[in-house]
Amino acid sequence: KTFLPESAEQAIRSEVGTGRVAIDLDLYIKLNRQLDDVGFFDSIMLADVYQTLLDLAGARPTFNVQQADGSRLPGRVLSAAGVRLVLTSRPIGDIPPAERIGQVLIYQPGRPAPRVAFFPAGSEMYLSRQQIRDAIRGNKVDVTQTLLLSAASPVYPGTTPPPDTAPIPLPFRRPNPDRIEITLDQPVDGFVRVLESHDIGWRATVDGVAAPVLQAHNMVLAVPVRAGRREVVLEYFTPGKWTGAAISVTSAAALGSLAFFTRARRPRQDRISEGAARLD
Repeated sequence: KTFLPESAEQAIRSEVGTGRVAIDLDLYIKLNRQLDDVGFFDSIMLADVYQTLLDLAGARPTFNVQQADGSRLPGRVLSAAGVRLVLTSRPIGDIPPAERIGQVLIYQPGRPAPRVAFFPAGSEMYLSRQQIRDAIRGNKVDVTQTLLLSAASPVYPGTTPPPDTAPIPLPFRRPNPDRIEITLDQPVDGFVRVLESHDIGWRATVDGVAAPVLQAHNMVLAVPVRAGRREVVLEYFTPGKWTGAAISVTSAAALGSLAFFTRARRPRQDRISEGAARLD
């Protein structure tokens, strides 16, 4: 296990902020369980996210890997995933580290995407799922600057992009892992893009009204918003949670009823004998 001074850990946390980190799989430090690491083990990775990360890395369509070491991912992946620091025990090519603390080499990737950003209408492209994959794998689109959305449900088709279509970083609040709160005030329509794995459990409201949660880049969250001051809230609800609870309650009730009726149908003499035995 590698030891980092508390002051160094605090500095790393401060630098990473709300972004992500890429930590060497062989680097055993406390921060590995405290920060959002872009590395992954494919058995617990959502399929779309896994596929898009490999596409960003330029992997062959048939390529498969069980685990990905964040410190070895290409710069394009790190940038798209919002990675602010790379921590590793191995040098990365001939790039000098920004800092070295004992065995830990710290690198700063260029242009990390903000965790939450506003994309003005007109900066998006509407494509099929396969076209999105092809565009990402072929490095035809910079996903930190352009939003790739499903052609099946265009929101602002034909919108003329504003002169400056660069995404605007947005502050946000996260009172717990399942809730993200964003306040924005923009002069044009657009999308709030959140670097969080897209999943059917996410629900969104804009100014208290239910809003669609779109899948951007086949991977992350995007919520369409109109111009003006808006309050966007994203909440995650575990799919099937209440259905599972209802099934459990129903099953328990059924078992209770079965036990009652089984007991009620036993011969009267057996029940009398059992009661007498308890009295003894």
